[in-house]
Amino acid sequence: MISTFIKGLWIGSTLSVPGISGGTMAMLVGIYEPLVRSINKTISKDKRKKDAILFLLVFSAGGILGFLAISSMILNLIQIAPMPMTFLFCGVILGGVPKIFEEIKKDRFNWVDLLYIFIGVLIVLFISYLPKDLFQIGISFGFWSVIKQIVGGLIVAFALVLPGISVSQMLYVLGIYESVIRAASSLNILALLPMVCGISLGILLFARWLDICFAKYRKLIYSIIFGFVIGSVFE
Repeated sequence: MISTFIKGLWIGSTLSVPGISGGTMAMLVGIYEPLVRSINKTISKDKRKKDAILFLLVFSAGGILGFLAISSMILNLIQIAPMPMTFLFCGVILGGVPKIFEEIKKDRFNWVDLLYIFIGVLIVLFISYLPKDLFQIGISFGFWSVIKQIVGGLIVAFALVLPGISVSQMLYVLGIYESVIRAASSLNILALLPMVCGISLGILLFARWLDICFAKYRKLIYSIIFGFVIGSVFE
């Protein structure tokens, strides 16, 4: 449990930096597959459901604490030196490219893979053309505003469960990075609540699907992730 908490603390502290993928970090510390299995157990009839829930609670406690601890510092750095921090984030994102490309090259690379990479770039372009205030948090708690924030949380959940895509990178693309970091650093839990609900729902929905897709279409998924990462640098 102590080891799980520390790993959660480490991964949570990296989530506020665009370009550092929580999924990749989870792989590096050897907790990614146990996390996916535990999430799947919570929505199945597995006899060890209680153990899985306890594991996720301990990991989440560490992750939340790590995220809150580092987000205030990141926000201050953005306000003090916005351009250097932007270039730093670009460098961190590009730094993850070789590792993703290694995953693609595990199977023979062909020209069809370029099509999937292009699809990944198009996804970022599509998201970037959405109105920047569409998923803004804390501006209103009307019905449709809350629904849009939950949908934003569902999109962010993809980044949380997919290795290679950073949660903060996705927040940047959606145009809500600074508002989320500001709410987290000031412990404005109410403003974050709808998006957190969307993220939680998204993780439960996508974890099982992702497990199956990685088994069958690993190269395809990593090719799309590769395109997404390249596209998000320009964004």
